[in-house]
Amino acid sequence: MKRSIASKRGTVLVMVVASMGLLLLLGVAFARLVSLEARAASNWRDAYQARLAAEAGLEHAVFRLTRTELDDPVTSFHGPWTYRSQDGRSLGIGTPLGSARNPSFCAGYVQGYAYSGGIGGSYQANGDHFVLEVRDANSKLALNSRQPNLAQTLEVLGAAIEEYDDSRLNHPNSPFFDPELHELRAEALRNLYYADQEVTRLAKPCNPLRGPDDTNLARIMLRERARQGGIADLQQLLGEPGQGLSRWQLALLRDYVTVEAWLDDSMVSFPGQRGERPRQETGQTKPCPRAPVNLNTAPWPVLVACLTDLAATDDKASVAVSYDLAKKLATTIVLRRRGDLRNGIVGRPFRTWEGFYDWIDAEVEAGVLSSFQAAIIKANANPNWREAERLSAAVGDPGLSKRDLDYSTTEFSFISYGIYEINSLGRVLGPGAGPPLAERTLRARVRIYDVWR
Repeated sequence: MKRSIASKRGTVLVMVVASMGLLLLLGVAFARLVSLEARAASNWRDAYQARLAAEAGLEHAVFRLTRTELDDPVTSFHGPWTYRSQDGRSLGIGTPLGSARNPSFCAGYVQGYAYSGGIGGSYQANGDHFVLEVRDANSKLALNSRQPNLAQTLEVLGAAIEEYDDSRLNHPNSPFFDPELHELRAEALRNLYYADQEVTRLAKPCNPLRGPDDTNLARIMLRERARQGGIADLQQLLGEPGQGLSRWQLALLRDYVTVEAWLDDSMVSFPGQRGERPRQETGQTKPCPRAPVNLNTAPWPVLVACLTDLAATDDKASVAVSYDLAKKLATTIVLRRRGDLRNGIVGRPFRTWEGFYDWIDAEVEAGVLSSFQAAIIKANANPNWREAERLSAAVGDPGLSKRDLDYSTTEFSFISYGIYEINSLGRVLGPGAGPPLAERTLRARVRIYDVWR
């Protein structure tokens, strides 16, 4: 009897211990689940806060642009919305928004991160903020422009991008050299989920409009435009090797081309120009909407593409602006507008056509241009053309008009025409040093004002 009672007591004890163990496991699992749920809720809250910050950034950019651009529509490299390189001396071409030290409308720094504005702080002051990248669409080449020689202009652009990147990466004596560009490119490639071996290969200078076996991707892009009646989104240009752009080629090209630019519907083309079919009616023109390129904000490769091969015929033979001459002029434009603050030279934007002509005439006096080449550039650049108008009072200026050009690209401007492309990065920082807890990027195309011609 005693043995039976002891046996039952042992069985009960085992069951109690097992039950307590099971309850303990359930308690631990429940606590773990609650912890995971709390962490998930915190992550969701941080992600949502990052999105709210990005949305606030878009609204902030529109508000600031409305005030600054309507007060003075002439754009400047030194304007508050300019997105600059890490050292502040150049445009921030190729600088990932998350690493930018000189974003548009820069307001300060938190834990080494630059920001354009804040919406408070979940964990620290100004820890919830947004970072802005603002670019005016007309600083780029418009893929939906109907200029007759767009394919050739894009081919020049691709070559100029490769040369520009080479000078920024590999030539310390170049005015465009950027010692941090190597790492920034590697970061941009990793952001596109390229493997490390691909990062090493692709971070070198390249022509983004050349595919495998030297495929001409510029003409493929324009065939796609013709097939679809226009390009609504640059993502349409992605495709298999040789048939479209890779993700990296598109990332490189985004800083130089756009589908958002303002088009001037008053522009026309003339029969007999290269890229335009001759017509029997010698005086006939046809509509040719083009997007003027903003001389004050266009990157160096875009300026080179717009100036290269401009040509007209004088009494003897055709005269053109060579690629090398276009590079020299583009460099002069970039240095003029950015200035050299270290030596007390303040950058100056172009404000009037008279000022632009004075600069061209100074290049003639310096022996950089002939008077005929200067007249070619003036005729191509000014959208306010008149057939009989002399474009400058310079001595020996032949006073060419657009009708006299054998080869043209697109016009220049000194304003943005009110259209901007905005990237807004919302970011949430934790209570201490370390990587951001959450980031979210939103993109928008906004029109600040309308232009009527």
